[in-house]
Amino acid sequence: MENLLLPFKNPNVMDLKFGTRLYDEGVTEAKKERMIYNATSTTSFKTGLKICGVHITDKSDKSLKKIGKKYGRALKEENLANGILRFLLNYTDECYKNVTTPETYEEDLDQTVFDKKPSKYTLGFIQEVLNQTYKLKEAVMQSPIRIYGSSLCLIYETINVEEELKKYERANQEDNDEKYQYPFTYHLIDFAHANFVDPSLGEDPSFITGINRLISILENFIYENSEH
Repeated sequence: MENLLLPFKNPNVMDLKFGTRLYDEGVTEAKKERMIYNATSTTSFKTGLKICGVHITDKSDKSLKKIGKKYGRALKEENLANGILRFLLNYTDECYKNVTTPETYEEDLDQTVFDKKPSKYTLGFIQEVLNQTYKLKEAVMQSPIRIYGSSLCLIYETINVEEELKKYERANQEDNDEKYQYPFTYHLIDFAHANFVDPSLGEDPSFITGINRLISILENFIYENSEH
């Protein structure tokens, strides 16, 4: 994690666990039962996704806000998308204003952030995250593996929105060949329980369920907030 944070001055981090199944072959029966409970009692089992933790840099004073595991454990299938989108929208807006302790729940936070139509710049950021997710899916589909307990570590810099918008607009001018780079990284972490399998077994249903749900959340949000 420390190496992943090196490029960032004031990072914002989300740990998003993939998979409907969280245990590997060969675990004890007790651990298997515990992991099944962890999946079925959270969003993991139905969606293949669970928010394990969020760290936010306060935009005003650059202090660190930690949101603990209870936040993700308390999310339900119906508000999981809000938990993920809140983190992404926080890139340009302040979406965690009323966080005072790590013991924070989605229902405690300002829900009006989802009523505001995101800018083209913000949608572009979410599109870049979606593009990385497409690449991850393609890589996993082409690999005969089973991955249990792995997470997406998504990190973005705390930006000065006005300054970044100027860079974005300059990069999008017709006479400029340089593409604007959103200051974020997208990494799959925790491979302790990844195993190669016979290619004839096909894709990893547990892992792919989570990737497909994330793709659906991002695609739907972009479509709903784009001009048609």
